[in-house]
Amino acid sequence: CLMVALAASGLRVVRLKGGDPLIFGRAGEEIESLRRNSIPFEIVPGVTSAMGAAAAAQIPLTHRHASDALVFITAHRAKGMHTTDTDWSEFVGSGATLVIYMPGQNYPEIARRLTAARLAGETPCAVISRATTRHQRTHRTTLLDLHRAPQLASPTLLVVGEVVRLADPAAGDARLREVLGQMGAGDLLASLPQGLDTQLGVGGRQVSAGERQRIALARAVLRDASLQLLDEPTSHLDDATETTVVEALDRALSGRSALIVTHRQAVVRLADRVVTLERGRFVAADGADLAGAAAAGLPGPLW
Repeated sequence: CLMVALAASGLRVVRLKGGDPLIFGRAGEEIESLRRNSIPFEIVPGVTSAMGAAAAAQIPLTHRHASDALVFITAHRAKGMHTTDTDWSEFVGSGATLVIYMPGQNYPEIARRLTAARLAGETPCAVISRATTRHQRTHRTTLLDLHRAPQLASPTLLVVGEVVRLADPAAGDARLREVLGQMGAGDLLASLPQGLDTQLGVGGRQVSAGERQRIALARAVLRDASLQLLDEPTSHLDDATETTVVEALDRALSGRSALIVTHRQAVVRLADRVVTLERGRFVAADGADLAGAAAAGLPGPLW
């Protein structure tokens, strides 16, 4: 054990691990090794991924009206051991929320085992990918359709149970489709061979500049940030599409602050205050009334 060797040499050793090292980690084996070698140690508890990922997806793992028990399961075991050795019938029969660590991409096998344990096909499931990061994605489905779950980026966690119905409604595929439609990208989504799970290549090179722009705007809206920074948000759109997008942005930015850099008149009209740049100097005009700004002697924006 590397920790034993380093500690024996007189060094103070820190072993860092994501989540809680005592749940489906190797802390148990490392504790045994340290004790055998009479090396003193201290454990600093962490937040296990079941708790962190569920909270990030707004899924309560227990609920007075949905689940009064919680079970942690791993879909990955040590070399030479098979996860199929464990009978999941007892877990399913308890009505507990099931949190399956390290599901990998083996959803068909997991679905088969849960079905064999007599879990109802309509039971909600959620695959949470890269939880708590800006790349987090949640795919909600049911046990019946779990085998079709997309191959989301690791690390992933699978939550199974009625509590999944309480997940953040903005995190699901339905919300993604809704916002893409608002940004005029509904036809694009329908044309993609794998829908939302289609790989668009480095820099989105498999779609046009205008399509990339609409996808980027949809992502910005989904972030639901209190402050949005939009740089030339419609520069690659035709007039008709721009009108659709501007109307959607007008609704999406309601109650939020936005800093928009643009040369397009349609986008300027979204602003409550227009700031123009003249020879490196900022000049501000209250309101978005361009005629009023011109009457005040202020240079108008370019488009």
